[in-house]
Parts: sequence; C-alpha cells; structure tokens
Amino acid sequence: LIIFQQQIITKYGYPAETHKIVTEDGYILKMHRIPRGIKHVKKKRPPVLLMHGLTFSSADFINIYPNCSLGYILADMGYDVWIGNARGNSYSNRHISIDPNTNPRQFYNFSWHEIGSIDIPAKIDYILGVTKREKLYYIGHSQGCTIFYVMASTKPEYNKKIRLATLMAPATFLAGTPEPFGQFFSQFDYEIQQFVDTFNIYHIPQLDFTRSFLRNLCQDDAYLALCRDIYYTIGGGFGDNTQLDKTVFPLIFQTTPSDASTKQFIHYFQLIKSGRFRQFDYGHRKNIKIYGKKHPPDYNISTITAPIALYYGKNDRYVDIGDVKHTIQILSNVVHDYLIPYEHFNHGDFLFASDVKPLLYDKIFRVMEQY
Repeated sequence: LIIFQQQIITKYGYPAETHKIVTEDGYILKMHRIPRGIKHVKKKRPPVLLMHGLTFSSADFINIYPNCSLGYILADMGYDVWIGNARGNSYSNRHISIDPNTNPRQFYNFSWHEIGSIDIPAKIDYILGVTKREKLYYIGHSQGCTIFYVMASTKPEYNKKIRLATLMAPATFLAGTPEPFGQFFSQFDYEIQQFVDTFNIYHIPQLDFTRSFLRNLCQDDAYLALCRDIYYTIGGGFGDNTQLDKTVFPLIFQTTPSDASTKQFIHYFQLIKSGRFRQFDYGHRKNIKIYGKKHPPDYNISTITAPIALYYGKNDRYVDIGDVKHTIQILSNVVHDYLIPYEHFNHGDFLFASDVKPLLYDKIFRVMEQY
C-alpha cells in the first residue's frame, strides 16, 4: 500500500513524499505529503493536515482523479498538503517494540482517544517543525473530526496551533445516528468486548482478501449495482447512486477498507448508547481504577478555542443533523456551519462524489481563505 500511495500521486504528475514519526508510546506513523501542485501557484504554501475516517486512510484523499480529490485540489491552490494516517491503519501498522502479528492484543489496545490525544499532536508538531510555521489548517472527515475534538479538549495548548479546523461529517454526539447496525450493536457494547477478548479479534480481519474481492467485483459492470450497495453500506448513505461515477469504485477499494482496532468501533457504539461524548467506558470497576470514578469523563468541547467550520449532509447514515446541531450549541468558536444543499449527499460523498467540488469544496476553500 505504501508503494501504491506514492505511485498514484506521482502518476498524476504531483510530487510525493513519505514522512515517518514515532509517537510517545512507540507507534510508527506515516504521513504522505504533496508539497506543491502542478499548476505552480506562487503562494507561501501554508500547511494543511488532512485526517481520514474510521476504516479509511490517507489514500482516500488522493485515490480518485485530480479534479475531485481534495489532496490534489488543495496542492494546486497553493497549500502544502500533509495527509495523516491513524495508528493501526494500513499505512501505520508498526511499533518500535510490539509486533501486531504476534501480539495484536497489545498493539491494537487503543481507541480513537489515543489517536486524538497522542497521534494528532505529534503530527502537528512534526509538520510545524518541518515547515517552520506556527499554525496549520486542519481538515478532518468523520473520525478525523472526532479526534480533533479529543485533541483540542484534552491538549488545549494545541488550539493556538490551528488556523482553522474544517470538519466534514463531524462525528461527535451520536445518539441520533440513523445507522441501524450502529444502533443495534451499541446495545451490546460490553458483550462485544467480551466476544473480542474471547476470540482475539482485535482488529479488522482478512483485509487484503476483502479489498481484492471488492476491487475485482467492481471492475465488472454486471455487478455494478451490488458494488454500489456494498459501497453505500460502508460509505454511509441510503440508496442514492447519482454522486459516484462507476469508474471510481475499483479505485476506492484498492485501499479501502483500511485497518482499525475493534476498540475504535466499540468506543463509537458507547457514544451511541450513552448519548454523550466521553472517554472509553471499561465498566465501573475498571473505570474507578483508571478514571477514579464509575463513569468515564466527558470531553469538554466547550473549552475548544480554535476556530471551527462544520459541514454535514442530509443523507448521512452515520452523522445525524440533530447531533451536529447539539454539538454546535456546545462549541464556543464555530465560525461557519453548512448543511450541504443536496438531499442525497452522504457520508462517503465528502470524499468521492463526482460534483463534490462545486457542492462542498468551493465553500470550504472560501472559508479557509478568510483565515
């Protein structure tokens, strides 16, 4: 996958770099950089960090065509584009001392809390160090928004390092999520944790086979309808086919789904069940040992001072509009919120829709330019 990431960027004529950082707890993370575009825009090239959602990776910002992939568009607009990977995904599945193959229980013992509180600060410090800047732009999709909220509320000193946080499909409070599987499994979060421990299922199994199967399936027009149904199950939409060209499915499934810990899923199930945005719930006894009380602490997002712009869709089966409005009421520095004016715009369309640029990105760019 690492080779593919470099190859696909350079295939379109863009320069590509791979940067490696080590977190304070030993995870080796890779970031991919497009330091400039191919249109040779003469600007100071402010840095922007892009972070992906659950089961996604840095590839999802560049694996479609240059006219609709966010990474290329930003580079051509004059930004220095850094695309991050969460620990444990297909591009960041190494540790300085823990082998994920022989000791998956220890390696995958993290949720998105650690990604937000450890990985994102490390990425920001590295980027600012390389570019000699004091601030950067942040763009997150889905879990990429969750981890921003975690970082900005638990590491308040990082708020001053953010010019603007652009949050697409901002997953925070999830009680109203329309996703039926999420609502169902959220009622059995403790049982799922016991199942995971019993059968040692600490991350997504058989990913290479799954990607290969989906990629081959989607190259055959006879299975196009089935391929779209599979995509909308993964990508978070309800039955709309107008936003995706059929040629993009094989491209998406070259790298998606990407790996993630089962603990990340369980943590989201807990948010759906509790209706709160809070740290991982280990059960009363272990919570007392870890947090000093029976219930995990809430993330106090009202203390976030970095300017935030929120973008959300009407057909998103993961992120409910009502939950986003609830988040907006709590946040203290929302400078822009935008409900995309298309009835069928879904969770995956933020990355892959054929007309995502006029529907969404052009609006995002105008707001970014104000900061």
